[in-house]
Amino acid sequence: MAKTNTTDDVAEHSYTQENTLLRAHYACSVKEKRLLSIGMSKLNPTESYLTLDKDAPPTITVTVDDWVKAYGGVVKANAYRDLTQAADMLYERSVHLHPKDGKEKFRWFERSKFDTSNGTVDLTFTYSAARRLVGMENNFTSSELLSVEGLKRLSSIRLYELAKSIIDVSKSRKKLTGHQTMSVVDFRYMVDCVDKYPRFPELKRCVIDPAMREVSLKTDLTITAKYEKAMRNVVRIKWTVKDNDQPDMLAGVE
Repeated sequence: MAKTNTTDDVAEHSYTQENTLLRAHYACSVKEKRLLSIGMSKLNPTESYLTLDKDAPPTITVTVDDWVKAYGGVVKANAYRDLTQAADMLYERSVHLHPKDGKEKFRWFERSKFDTSNGTVDLTFTYSAARRLVGMENNFTSSELLSVEGLKRLSSIRLYELAKSIIDVSKSRKKLTGHQTMSVVDFRYMVDCVDKYPRFPELKRCVIDPAMREVSLKTDLTITAKYEKAMRNVVRIKWTVKDNDQPDMLAGVE
């Protein structure tokens, strides 16, 4: 698989990933996550993973225009600075798969190249990352870039991706409402809060509630939660997801 073509209007595109990446643990900023999503959107998820070359994994080009179009409200004068800063940080990041998906750790990108004169960044995915982004036949989720445009929290973006996977499964079964139960331990792993907010009320107040509010206000989905206890401690979260016909992209979230 050689270098991919730059799409004409990245804002209209979706990004697709294997569901193991939804459950995975990784730290990054919102800007890094945005760059990662744009990069994913430039790959063809239906292309067979057998076309991947371990010695030459796919390279994508992200332009300043891509950055501005995909995320409204970005000041173009600052776009290349933000783009290169996100690329520098993301280059150092690792992905940790959930233990039930295999104990594996890998980086997103193996190479980055900056072209200041043209306002572009070339990013080469690692083989381990790329093979979870192409050849999608089942157990994958696609999200629209525009759907996450207004989200300002990384936890909100991660929760939206989870919610999208839940509603997609529901709709495949001709149901309009999706449900999924996950352990608090797995949620902490997913949103990089394994050691943060050790008391559940703190986790709920600082992470879960703000993320649910932001997703429900600003995207095409609404998500709510109920909590299951064991020995007086919350141990599981039951998510309920529905379509949101009237998202408010300009709404503020406390």
